[in-house]
Amino acid sequence: ATAISGGRDHMCSLISGGTAKCWGDNYQGQLGNGSTTDSSSPVSVSNISTATGINAGENHTCAVLSDKTVQCWGDNALGQLGNGSSTDSSSPVSVSNISTATAVTGGSAHSCALLDNNTVQCWGSGLYGQLGNGYGSSSSSPVTVANITTATAVTTGDYHSCALLDNNTIQCWGRGSSGRLGNGSNSNSNTPVTVSGISTASTIDAGEDHTCAVLSDKTVQCWGFGGLGNLGNGSSSNSNTTPVTVSNISTATAVAGGEDFNCALLSGGTISCWGNGSYGCFGNGTVGSSAVTNTPVINSSVNASSVAAGDDFTCILESGGTIKCFGDNDNGQLGGW
Repeated sequence: ATAISGGRDHMCSLISGGTAKCWGDNYQGQLGNGSTTDSSSPVSVSNISTATGINAGENHTCAVLSDKTVQCWGDNALGQLGNGSSTDSSSPVSVSNISTATAVTGGSAHSCALLDNNTVQCWGSGLYGQLGNGYGSSSSSPVTVANITTATAVTTGDYHSCALLDNNTIQCWGRGSSGRLGNGSNSNSNTPVTVSGISTASTIDAGEDHTCAVLSDKTVQCWGFGGLGNLGNGSSSNSNTTPVTVSNISTATAVAGGEDFNCALLSGGTISCWGNGSYGCFGNGTVGSSAVTNTPVINSSVNASSVAAGDDFTCILESGGTIKCFGDNDNGQLGGW
């Protein structure tokens, strides 16, 4: 494996050479193997042999191919597969009119692609403005996000989207309740708004209704819903409309957002997680209410090169290409048993 990405109850991996494998929940075809049967062990995604990137949405998955096109599979009720229809597909279908993609990301029922000219296009559900094109409507084919011309990364939560820009600032759009746009407001926005107080971001990742960013000094800041300790700053307030600093993290290189928790990859290969760990998604042997924390806990038993979070489970990719998972396993999303 060379990359991993988690959806609601499924996980997908990119395999060296360009193939992809997925496991877990498959009731809408999000594993991409032509069936709708759950699998507790990895299955090969059909007809994918040149993938360069992969990202799992809630119940759908998308991959970028070497020719910079995008293919998606799974739930398509609101057009999140981007092929101009609303019909689910258990095998990959091509996203319409995209031929210059460098990355892709999936939310609850929408998807976004970063293009090689540093613009962003999104498709699927747009009820809260999460497509960013100035309208609050859905689209089953890609539309261009307004006023974004210098993006270097893009991420999607359930109903919001965010882009990291080349000047290390962040802009977000979509649903604003619980402060998930980070601009000091709870209002929705169908065009991008600037996240307050961040000017040195290096990576970003969105959870369900919150977002976190790693800064150049390797600290982490988060904003949005915080009722289960999601923001990691020692508080369990319901929300924060502007970024707050995660406690006791100073060596982060990446961050992964789950439903109500986050895990940061630290230099040296350990991870530090915070929020709702009640299903064991911190991987440190704790479950239940005692595992819900508003400050990070360190798991030093892993040797991770990257980390990915689903709703209530986590997977790490180790430097040798193996994958380890922990947390909720009701749909086989841990992939091993």
